[in-house]
Amino acid sequence: DETRTDFKKPTRLECMMQDIPKLYQKELDEPKIGFCMFDRWLTFSPAKNALEAGQATIAKGGTAPGTLSSAESDKYVQNQRKLEFAGVKIEGT
Repeated sequence: DETRTDFKKPTRLECMMQDIPKLYQKELDEPKIGFCMFDRWLTFSPAKNALEAGQATIAKGGTAPGTLSSAESDKYVQNQRKLEFAGVKIEGT
């Protein structure tokens, strides 16, 4: 509807991360805002591109193709690093 509060189907509401501190500053008396940063391998690997689009991304100088196969590979690497961090010795890597 015109108020943008009633939706015809399930809807994901989004905001940009940098808008959150502004919202808190506006709504709270003394907001304490912080954030955590993690290496990309630990947090994020999209599976949004077709193989051809991922290859084109790399050809243009991108660092991650964002394909299903690259996301799967990244997940295996992530699990391996977590196990190594926990003290598991993994041979052949």
